[in-house]
Amino acid sequence: MATWWTRVPRRSIGRITFNPHPAGGPPPADVLVDIPAFRARGVDIADANPGSLTWTAWRAWTARSARSTRKTWSAWLVAGVSAALLGTLLGYREYHASVTAHTDERRAIQLTATQGVVLLQTVQSYWRLGTVTDPLALQPEALAAYKGVKPATPLHRLPRPLPNGPALWTQVQLPDREVQAWKRHAQALIDDLYAPNSPAFAMISQVLDRSIDETRDGTLITLDAGVQSVTWSHTARNGDAATVSGRADFWAAMAQWQEGRGYVIAAPHNIMLLTMTLRRTDGAWKIADIQMDFAPGSEP
Repeated sequence: MATWWTRVPRRSIGRITFNPHPAGGPPPADVLVDIPAFRARGVDIADANPGSLTWTAWRAWTARSARSTRKTWSAWLVAGVSAALLGTLLGYREYHASVTAHTDERRAIQLTATQGVVLLQTVQSYWRLGTVTDPLALQPEALAAYKGVKPATPLHRLPRPLPNGPALWTQVQLPDREVQAWKRHAQALIDDLYAPNSPAFAMISQVLDRSIDETRDGTLITLDAGVQSVTWSHTARNGDAATVSGRADFWAAMAQWQEGRGYVIAAPHNIMLLTMTLRRTDGAWKIADIQMDFAPGSEP
């Protein structure tokens, strides 16, 4: 039975060569293992033979080395897992930030479109527009008066109270100063929500001018108007342009002057199908085009 002794090459402590011991038998505790590279690697060995190590000391050193190696690998493993986890968390944060930004942009587009739709209807009434202080007040409002009422079926009364409304037993004569105040207030709101020199801007401006002319004449006036609901079914963005499509429930309370009867009110509501184009102008989304049509069964 051969015994074994160990030699560590000078240039690679990690590789060990085993050779048979010529004397046979187990190696005694004081058999020296020639390890000339130890001192070069900074290993401090206290031994009578410089550069050499006893078999027992060698076994103890290799055990410590193995524990150190395991700790090193454990540290690298923990660091690797931590780095991977951190990368995952950072990636999730970037993804979450991207999704949040996309969602916020989508909401901003839809909010502008909704406010523009409500303004398109509200701008027709001098009295209702006077209650709108800023674009944030331009929100849909469901009215109990229309519950169960089919589209295009008119009510013959105001569907909601009208603050500071006109006396309906005499024909309305709106003073010029009030007409000018109406136009200035409406124009400020239009400038906030509609892109200048766009088809949508021209469209709402025509609606305002027509409503002013009708109210000034006093024969056919829009007492109140609004939108009960707006639902956007599709929103798409391409750079500084966006498109939304959906449906809205419009209503208006109109009063026609009839001799001997005074004003007769008709207040229908209609479901409209909408497609709107928006563009980013000076950092804000504004409406550039509006396409509208009656939903089936909602035609007047």
